[in-house]
Amino acid sequence: MRRALKDQSTEVIERVVRVLAQCGVTPEEIVEATRRACDGIPGKELKSARSAPMELSDAAHVLTVWFSEPAYLDETGNPRALALSAAGPSVTSLVESVNRSLDAREVIRYLVKAGAVRSVGARYVPQSRTLMLRGTRGPAHFRNLRGLLAMLRTFGHNDRPRRQVRGRFEFLVENPNVPVSARPEFDRFFGNVGMGCLCQVDGELRRLELTRKRGEPTVRLGVGIFRFEDEEESPRATAERPRRKRASRAGKRRR
Repeated sequence: MRRALKDQSTEVIERVVRVLAQCGVTPEEIVEATRRACDGIPGKELKSARSAPMELSDAAHVLTVWFSEPAYLDETGNPRALALSAAGPSVTSLVESVNRSLDAREVIRYLVKAGAVRSVGARYVPQSRTLMLRGTRGPAHFRNLRGLLAMLRTFGHNDRPRRQVRGRFEFLVENPNVPVSARPEFDRFFGNVGMGCLCQVDGELRRLELTRKRGEPTVRLGVGIFRFEDEEESPRATAERPRRKRASRAGKRRR
C-alpha cells in the first residue's frame, strides 16, 4: 500500500510539473515554489500523516453492492441488516464478492467509523449508499490524492492528439458574476443534481460490472464531480466593492 502511495505521489508531481511547464512556468520557478511549499509543512503534521490510516478504496463499492444486489436486499428493496459471518448473506460474503483480498472486519470498522454503517446488536445496517470521508483525516487525504491523480490523468489523456486517442468527458461550467450571497442556494441545487447524477452513474457502472465474462480483464472506471470557485478576489470585484464611509475625527473624540 505504501509503495503504491509513493508511486501515485511521484506521478502527481510529474503531471503537475508538466501542466505548469505547458503554461510557461520555468523549471527554476517550479523548484523555488516547491521548496517554499515544503518549507511550510509542519514536522508534527508530517509525522502524524505518516501514521494515519489509509483509504480502503473498494469500501464504497461494498455499499453499492449492498444497496443493489438482490441477495442483500429485503422484501421492500432496502439493504438487509447483516451479521459479520453467517451461512447465508453476510458482511463477509458481501466483501468477498467485491474483493476477496479485503478483510471483512477491517472493512466494516472502516464503514462504521465513516458513519456509513451502524451496528445494531450483532448485525450491521448501512445508513447511506454514499461514503463520506470528510473529517476522517487519513482516508480523506489519501482519497484526495487519488482524486487529484485521476483529474491529472484525464487532462494528460485529453492533451494527446485526437487521431491517437478518443477524448474523455471533461468539461467546466462557470459564471464570473454570481452574487456571493447566492452560494448557499447554488450549493443546495448542485448537491441535489450532482448526487442524483452520481447515483445514476454508480448504478450503470454496477450494471456493466455484471456483464463481465469469466476471465475478462477489468479496469477501475469512475466519474468525479466537484464544485469550485475563485477564492481570491478578482480586480473587478475589488473595484466594484462599495467603499465604507470613514468616521469623522470629531466623531471619534471622547466627550
